[in-house]
Amino acid sequence: MAVAVFLLPVVEQHIRLSSCHWTWPDNSDIPVTSDTCNISKGTGQGHVLKTCKLIVWDEATMSHRNAFHALDKTLQDLRGSSAIMGGATVVLSGDFRQTLPIVTRGTPADQINACLKNSYLWHHVEKFSLTIPMWSRIQGDLSAGQFANKLLQIEDGKVPEDPTTGLTIMPCDQIVNSPDEVLS
Repeated sequence: MAVAVFLLPVVEQHIRLSSCHWTWPDNSDIPVTSDTCNISKGTGQGHVLKTCKLIVWDEATMSHRNAFHALDKTLQDLRGSSAIMGGATVVLSGDFRQTLPIVTRGTPADQINACLKNSYLWHHVEKFSLTIPMWSRIQGDLSAGQFANKLLQIEDGKVPEDPTTGLTIMPCDQIVNSPDEVLS
């Protein structure tokens, strides 16, 4: 998210940005049957959630869908609105090709069931995909950009697999003979 902010100099110059940050409870702290978050209207957190315009949830794909349900119900209660997320704009970032929510003593099916895509909220989500590895462009590292593009190709299934082993075939541009060569 920090990269996106640096790419928006107009926003930094012309709009007063304010933010707060607190650690949201991890998935193990939210009971699977929890209807709301434990945040009261009269608390500081309650005031922040009632008045904020934007909530950014990083690594949202790793969170249990019930955490989203609890936030939805809490925001509706705090804001006195039946709109999704109480009418607040919530930006979710994450990569569904990475880690799914952790379900203690759960099966793979339980993990998939706990995913945000299996939530009543999912059809309200507007999806955007970032396809350019900006961190490599900002640093000006051409080889890092090439490596990032190769990783995207692997994730998208565009790199061939060896039919006998199922392993991804990666052409090597350079072979090293010792750890010292890697470090140089």
